[in-house]
Amino acid sequence: MVVVESDNKFVIHLCVSEDVPPWECGAIIHDIKGMAARSQLSFQWCPRAANGTAHWVAQAFLHGNLPLDWVSHPPAALRILCNAV
Repeated sequence: MVVVESDNKFVIHLCVSEDVPPWECGAIIHDIKGMAARSQLSFQWCPRAANGTAHWVAQAFLHGNLPLDWVSHPPAALRILCNAV
């Protein structure tokens, strides 16, 4: 089982409920639900304070500062975050 965590309560709610999502994200939520139906995915909300490492990775990627080999050779800042958890 893979647990997908997010600090966005609304997105987690849309992924686990039958509510109709806003049109802007409807196709993406539909794809997520399809993938969850074919796989063993579970969705869980977590506070942003507990999601700091994932937030750092997302921001580094958005700013083009995440090396391609970041999983096998994490940048120093990421190693510090991981060791602090």
